[in-house]
Amino acid sequence: MSLWYGYAVVSSVLADIDTVVYDRDVASTISKAANDPQPAKRWHTRLSLDKRKYLIEAVFDLDETKKHEEIELFEPGKSITLSRKAALDFIAADLKTWEPDEKINVL
Repeated sequence: MSLWYGYAVVSSVLADIDTVVYDRDVASTISKAANDPQPAKRWHTRLSLDKRKYLIEAVFDLDETKKHEEIELFEPGKSITLSRKAALDFIAADLKTWEPDEKINVL
């Protein structure tokens, strides 16, 4: 198991603003630090307005994540700073499709 803390986007999911409904198999690759004392590592999300994608800040199992084409990691294996920048660039490229920061305090 190779753990990495960073950002990813998960596509083709059904979700809503209060509850992210996700595939259990996908979820098993994410949030490997659910009990980490650092709150940032405990799975933060930002939902797309069409509710088909969500960005995640979490700890990922890189080996398991490779098995899921619906998970796109931002700068896997690199620093959280580089991963965050790539995630922000991803949002900025199509800002109108993402919920505003005021609704979900992430990124």
